[in-house]
Amino acid sequence: MRRRQYVLLHVLRERLEFPDLLHRAAEIAQRFSAHRILVGDGSSGSALAQALRALMTCPVIVIKPKLDKSARVQRASAVFEAGRVLLPTYPPWLPEYRRELLAFPGSRHDDEVDSTSQFLIWAEDRAPPIPTIGAISIPKEPSPDRWETRW
Repeated sequence: MRRRQYVLLHVLRERLEFPDLLHRAAEIAQRFSAHRILVGDGSSGSALAQALRALMTCPVIVIKPKLDKSARVQRASAVFEAGRVLLPTYPPWLPEYRRELLAFPGSRHDDEVDSTSQFLIWAEDRAPPIPTIGAISIPKEPSPDRWETRW
């Protein structure tokens, strides 16, 4: 059986008002040819999901966490530890992303921690692996020279 691997394609670190958030989410989904869009069930999550469903042809899935944030991170960290999360080697967002993940739970910000752990739990609970785009993607054929698994 082939191991499932997840590739983080892009991180957007911006605070956006709803119309800009909707536009940016649709733009990113189109840029990466999304097969699915996952939206956290947060403050504007339901409204964002509803608006994206009207704009996009791919399914929009609202993620409702069943565990508290620390428990989600603990469960998702096993996927990182197994070397199954691949990161681009030199994107401009990588240093800040790593700092946030490694500082949890003592960091001031944890949005990336939260979205990453929610995606990994959602993806791991699915079988067989299905291609998806969101914060992280399951590649058809990852190129080993473009990705790293080490921290």
